[in-house]
Amino acid sequence: LQSNCAILGCHVAGGQSTGDFTSYAGFKAQVDNGTVLPAIRHEGNGPFMPPNGMLEPCEIRHIELWIQAGAPNN
Repeated sequence: LQSNCAILGCHVAGGQSTGDFTSYAGFKAQVDNGTVLPAIRHEGNGPFMPPNGMLEPCEIRHIELWIQAGAPNN
């Protein structure tokens, strides 16, 4: 998240993208509303994240497993 999402101009306070991913609460809100997985999997009509290309499959899987575990604050 820190290297692909919570970067200047993206998912930071006052950024152009929806949600502030510099905090757990900000990212968890987007997880809870169901937008994270389709965006990082590049499913549906977008928006797709990150905009410069897909995350590595292992990074996507790591996020999927974290969400399946209840998206704990760890």
